[in-house]
Amino acid sequence: MTESHQLSYAAFRDSVGAAAAGREPIARELAPPEALRDGTKVLGLGAPISMFLRLDPRELPLLRARVRAKLAQHDSERPEGPLPPGSDSDRWVVLRATLEDMLAGIEDELAGPVELLWPTTYAHEILQGALIDALEPLQRVSIQPDALQALAEVLDTARACLATWIAFEAVDGGGLQNVDL
Repeated sequence: MTESHQLSYAAFRDSVGAAAAGREPIARELAPPEALRDGTKVLGLGAPISMFLRLDPRELPLLRARVRAKLAQHDSERPEGPLPPGSDSDRWVVLRATLEDMLAGIEDELAGPVELLWPTTYAHEILQGALIDALEPLQRVSIQPDALQALAEVLDTARACLATWIAFEAVDGGGLQNVDL
């Protein structure tokens, strides 16, 4: 990995909210490392504190829904009154900006693979939830001849989410979802 692609969490955190500041999100500011150009789905950076992800476009609606739900949950937990600098209010603002930046990277409908840089601890919950959401329709999809195309689409989406989850878990090895960044 080249030095230009080595990011600390602090550098990532400092760039959070780029879209809100009128800049492109970090995921679009960086060229992906060479390892992602060869088809690798997930590449850990740091411990891995951040992950470069290569996503199938079929995953995007599920990921958008999960990030939006996380934003809504987070907004419902907003501290009372004005947010003075320091302690929990700063953490609330940073997490909100992080979630907004994560959403900005997946807002567009894209035809090819989508490459993102997400903080591992937040990506864990979102990717796992997207896989659960992708598998849920399998409980009610018909296997009748006139419904086979719908079944194929559900299976393709679930397969894409599963491939990302497997690659994510292989890189993360578990644990960072329990770290309070």
